[in-house]
Amino acid sequence: MHWIVSGLSKSRRSGRPGRLGARKWLPVIGACAALAAAAAVALPAPATQSSAAPGAAQRKQAAALFSSAFRLWQSGDFDSAEIGFAQGLQLDPANGPANFYYGDILSRRDDARAADYMRRAARLAPTAPEGLKAQAFLAKDQRAQSEASAAAAAQSERAKAAKTWLIGFWNMDLHCTGGSHVWKVGFLDLDGEQLKMSGGSFKSAEIDGLRLRIHWHSLLHTTEMSGDIQNETTIVGVEDPGDSEHCRWTAHKLATP
Repeated sequence: MHWIVSGLSKSRRSGRPGRLGARKWLPVIGACAALAAAAAVALPAPATQSSAAPGAAQRKQAAALFSSAFRLWQSGDFDSAEIGFAQGLQLDPANGPANFYYGDILSRRDDARAADYMRRAARLAPTAPEGLKAQAFLAKDQRAQSEASAAAAAQSERAKAAKTWLIGFWNMDLHCTGGSHVWKVGFLDLDGEQLKMSGGSFKSAEIDGLRLRIHWHSLLHTTEMSGDIQNETTIVGVEDPGDSEHCRWTAHKLATP
């Protein structure tokens, strides 16, 4: 990465700094240091068409910050690079490559703001390598969001279907450390999220998405059994009566009652 930095003005005759020398730049250096300290804790401002273009001094200081930040980014010191790019973007927010590298750093810690800086990089430097990388990032991010939305929609449809899958009669096989049991259980009706049940000592059940919770009572205790609805014909879960006996169970839907 080549960041353009203009040099200090020199005497036309000697090529050396002017008569004021280093003293001339002390106030400027102090002001720059104060500006850098303030920028370190502020989020870079978005580049907009109405933003005033930075002056030559600001562009030069921003270029120096970008150059240092880029070297830090190359070395893997992303925390330090982030500070440099943030300070530079406060001075020159319309620098496309800098927006890309700042967005890249944010994306490494899954910061949602990364996409904003990638969009700026793609808009401000569409033909630069960083602009093309930003476009690739945004395309990949869009695909991931679409896939996540599709997966969530499919899960929601399965959860809705599960409410109808349960209605009917099931064979429930309970395997515990103290023995095994088989019950015929019927889910007779659906009342909101409540299921009315018949068979054994089962009293009620609730369905939450694809998770089923069954409540049943014995002479000694009340137990809750939780299971995952796998498909139209299979439920798999774990039942823990609260003592040393540990049980696993499966349920398979009967074709006929």
